[in-house]
Amino acid sequence: MLTVYSALSAGLWVLALGLSIMTAGAGGRDTLTLSERMVVPAARRLAKRRGDTLAEKVDGLDASLRLSPEAQRYLQREDLLAMVEMWGMGVRWVPTACLGLATGGLLALRVSRSDLGVWTDSLAQFVLVAIVFLTMLVLLWTSTPQKSRWTTWPMSGNARRAFRTLLTDIQGNADVSDLGFRQPQAPAVRDLENLAYSLEHYALKRALPNTRTPMVEVVRIFGAAAQEVRSLRDAVEIDREGGRDNALREVRRMIEVLASGSVRALATPMEDPSTLLQQTTQRSYRTRRGIFVALFTLVACLLAVVLIRADLPEPAAVVIAAVLGLWVQQLRPSGHVA
Repeated sequence: MLTVYSALSAGLWVLALGLSIMTAGAGGRDTLTLSERMVVPAARRLAKRRGDTLAEKVDGLDASLRLSPEAQRYLQREDLLAMVEMWGMGVRWVPTACLGLATGGLLALRVSRSDLGVWTDSLAQFVLVAIVFLTMLVLLWTSTPQKSRWTTWPMSGNARRAFRTLLTDIQGNADVSDLGFRQPQAPAVRDLENLAYSLEHYALKRALPNTRTPMVEVVRIFGAAAQEVRSLRDAVEIDREGGRDNALREVRRMIEVLASGSVRALATPMEDPSTLLQQTTQRSYRTRRGIFVALFTLVACLLAVVLIRADLPEPAAVVIAAVLGLWVQQLRPSGHVA
């Protein structure tokens, strides 16, 4: 019975890994994966509630600070995209991780019952660790948000958080009963830095989209916007309430520009984006992918050797099939980089 369970678990485990690898580049086709489609209804309801909450806060603001209905709809849509991608990633993680643990435990138990001399217990532990390691390696490689999607939700999400944080007045001095170490302006400074980072990260993504032709004008605009936000962050740190008011108006303007669909007014383009372009490299993605494939192949081959020595040819064949499948996916010609 143990043999049947371990074989079934190993087969399902490899199937789950294969599905994760095959759907890793779904964002390049601007489509939703199966796991993302599963979470759309719940994400839509939560995005609606969060959008209504933001609308209530905005309605009480001065006209110069109030977000337009178009901007509110834009933030709600981006919030929905963020939840769908992150929750969909979680849906892929749970069953694959459970199958990995089950497969590792069952195969380790079978190895522990084989005759491998004094190394039997150690090799059984290696089987469990190797299965878990291979599972986590695939999940980390295939579950990176924005892997190939041309999306702005990290920027809009950070802009939304910064806007909501800046709506709160920054007190000059904390009450003597408050023994927290955090300065009152720290949340605003942190959220502005996150916004600047996401703007800069988007610029770097567009610097070499899919390792091909750089989009220099996009890099110049979003890189300059990141610099402006960091200037606002410094002003909040130095001037607190005065800096907060200026930052609030500027963040609100950026949200409106992003919602308009024409980002040319986001910031005055920087003259020389070379310093920003130096932070990325055309081969970075291929290097990471090569390291992933090499690690997976090395650990899986050692695992197959141990299983063969333990007289478990069927699980060893499954592991070898996983390696071959990975290399087929790696060498498969495609029109885009996943």
